[in-house]
This record gives sequence, C-alpha cells and structure tokens, in this order.
Amino acid sequence: MKKITFGTDGWRGLIADDFTYQNVEICGWSIAS
Repeated sequence: MKKITFGTDGWRGLIADDFTYQNVEICGWSIAS
C-alpha cells in the first residue's frame, strides 16, 4: 500500500490507484479517532 499524502489542496492521488475504498476507510477512521 502506498503512503497517503496530503497537499495544500487535500488528498493527492489517482482514483483506483491511491484513492481506493481501503484508503478512504483508513482516512475516515483516522479523522474520527
């Protein structure tokens, strides 16, 4: 799994490459906790 990176405009990545359901879940859990 690639590292999730955030830039000045938010999450940077390609749909279906970096921006996947698994990464969205990881990001959501991180924000919620």
